[in-house]
Amino acid sequence: MKKAAFQIPKKRRRLKLSVRIFIFLTLVLLSMGILELKLRPVIQVFAGRQAQAAAVRVIDDAIMEVLASEPVSYQDLAVLREDSDGKIRAIETKTIELNLLRTKLTRAIDRKLQLRQEQEASIPLGTLLGGSFLSGRGPEITFKLIPVGYVKTELQQQFLSAGINQTVHQILLHITVDVAVVSPGYTTSSVATVDFPLAETVIVGMVPELFAEMQSVLK
Repeated sequence: MKKAAFQIPKKRRRLKLSVRIFIFLTLVLLSMGILELKLRPVIQVFAGRQAQAAAVRVIDDAIMEVLASEPVSYQDLAVLREDSDGKIRAIETKTIELNLLRTKLTRAIDRKLQLRQEQEASIPLGTLLGGSFLSGRGPEITFKLIPVGYVKTELQQQFLSAGINQTVHQILLHITVDVAVVSPGYTTSSVATVDFPLAETVIVGMVPELFAEMQSVLK
């Protein structure tokens, strides 16, 4: 007489299958969570750099458009005063002209940013994971770059050595733009700063002693 083969009840088989599926899904979710925690700082750094680069391009385009239509020279913004011996004794800035130019450029930058209020950038997953083999491969992670806040500008100056007994005097526009980076699951922010030279000249001889006074005038 043959013995009946032992069979696992269907309910127990279904239960084991459900447990395996549950364990598998749990492991997948845990792996995704660990991967996200590992990649998030990398994504934030990359997205921040992309946001800064995009903002700098917009700033440069806006300023160049204004200066192309209305060229500005050093003489339009500052005057070198010489003594009887021909030595430069002071640098006088044209405050009204400087402030008008600053206002015009600030508005141009702000308009340009508003026109390009939202941009998209993406990066392949393999690039985030690192390694030359994975670089540029895999699905792309997309995020949005959104300008937030106001454009902040400030007139500054600096003196740079240009060789023996020569100094370059530059008038700069210091620009700051806040940019929000929106990616699936989180939002971060970045700040783009640009020092754009508006005008410069080479001073031969000693730098005038009016340096400290000029800083207070320009700011």
